[in-house]
Amino acid sequence: MSRYPLAERPYEVLFICPVETPQATIDGLIEKIKEIILKEKGTFRSAQNWGRRRLTFPIKRHRDGQYIYVDFNGSPATPSTLTTLFRVTDFVLRHMIVEREEAPILPTPPAQASEAAREKTPETAPAAASEGASLKS
Repeated sequence: MSRYPLAERPYEVLFICPVETPQATIDGLIEKIKEIILKEKGTFRSAQNWGRRRLTFPIKRHRDGQYIYVDFNGSPATPSTLTTLFRVTDFVLRHMIVEREEAPILPTPPAQASEAAREKTPETAPAAASEGASLKS
């Protein structure tokens, strides 16, 4: 049993397209997704292109794929409508729609992750140096 009202539930969609798919085509699909969500009385929250990633196993003879993440709130009928759209769209290799229980946990881009690591390293180094100095005295 869901803890959200029947009218609107949080969902996330992840779909994979071939790397060769033009960005204009992907943007067109995202616009269709937005239209479906709004038609079903939902709210579109965000869409992110996670970029090119290696697939674990070949899907339709593709070794790499372009991952697109969509976050939205919608009615319980919205996922089935989107599933139909993904099944008839030739360039979608795989898709997955799940109902979220909490706020989305998005991966940290590598640039931000390395900056966070650099910020933590200087903070711990002086503390360790001062501890070492007090032990020598």
